Amino acid sequence: MTRLRILFHCQHLSGVGHYMRGLALTRELARHHTVWLSDGGRSIPGADPGGGRLLALPRLRRREGRLETLDGRPAAAVWPERARRLAGAVARLAPDVVIVEHYPFSKWGLGAEVTGLLAAARRRNPALLAVCSVRDIPLQTRHEPVPAGDYVREVLARLHQWFDAVMVHADPGLCRLEEAFPAAGRIRLSVGHTGLVPPGPDLAPDAPAGAAGATAGPSPYAVASIGGGRDAAALLARLAAHWPAIRRRAGLDDLPLALFSGLGPPDPALARAVAGQPALSLHPFGPAYSAWLRGAALSISCAGYNTCAQLLQLRRPALLVPNTAMSDQLRRAERLQARGLARLLRPEAFSVAAVADELRALRDAPPADPGVDLDGARGARRFIEGLAGAGGHSDR
Repeated sequence: MTRLRILFHCQHLSGVGHYMRGLALTRELARHHTVWLSDGGRSIPGADPGGGRLLALPRLRRREGRLETLDGRPAAAVWPERARRLAGAVARLAPDVVIVEHYPFSKWGLGAEVTGLLAAARRRNPALLAVCSVRDIPLQTRHEPVPAGDYVREVLARLHQWFDAVMVHADPGLCRLEEAFPAAGRIRLSVGHTGLVPPGPDLAPDAPAGAAGATAGPSPYAVASIGGGRDAAALLARLAAHWPAIRRRAGLDDLPLALFSGLGPPDPALARAVAGQPALSLHPFGPAYSAWLRGAALSISCAGYNTCAQLLQLRRPALLVPNTAMSDQLRRAERLQARGLARLLRPEAFSVAAVADELRALRDAPPADPGVDLDGARGARRFIEGLAGAGGHSDR
């Protein structure tokens, strides 16, 4: 069995969803192969690549539609140094496989960096396998401001010029690539659906509280979260302002609410709204969230990929209030509601009565067996091994 050398370019710019999935994939791949994962976005507390190695790059973020360094300089200030470090990694690792997260379905602002990396890696190893890695619903985003037809043509052209395969981190029984990207049938590459990739440890719904490395609060309680981004902070503010009335109307009078803010310090106004309310607590984004979610009586959250995968993994009753600024969240929430795996409340329909009615329905519903493939990290590893002809590996 061949041990592959894998370089994984994974860049988060707004939220952290892509990178959390990248970490989960790296942990699984590194059980059998040598894996280097780029680390060039905002720092994530508790980021764990397992047996993989993190490749530090000058850090970038997206703010108000433009790419910049964390201290506010234009991204152009660090492109040369990022390119130098990536070229150095190619020279040292001589990768057999380069995985690129979500480009060219999005992240076009990274195009020169990605294609420069792929060109260098192919010069180093002409037999290079270049794999595009995408989430379940890769829709055009507001950051690719071209007509839909031009977007499709551009994605196909870049895929065919630079890549050998596309792996879609979805259960095809829940969502297939062609449902989000209708031109999928025109992709002349290997395409595989791996299953969903939950971001946290491989925990059973009844795993002991210490298994995630953190202890949750006293049961019962509810959790509210917005993932690692900050776009949907208004959801937490509205819940904090109205939680006493919501839980009273829902018949959940004794249920406290733990709110998890996005990456970085919480909004001061939110902190003030929570202060002095014994039924509310405010927590930072980080690894403790998994333990809190596992012990929660119910969850109120946006409908990001990682949150939904973890809700399915832990079988938590879930009310999804999608962040409609993100292209994929409404569609994901609709799919889960149609399968009876979550309830959906559109943000514009938010009211005390609407939230309370949905929570009462969750309280009264029996737990649902998701019946969804949540072994996407292992599925991705098998997909890559099959393409590379690396032979199978034991799943132990």
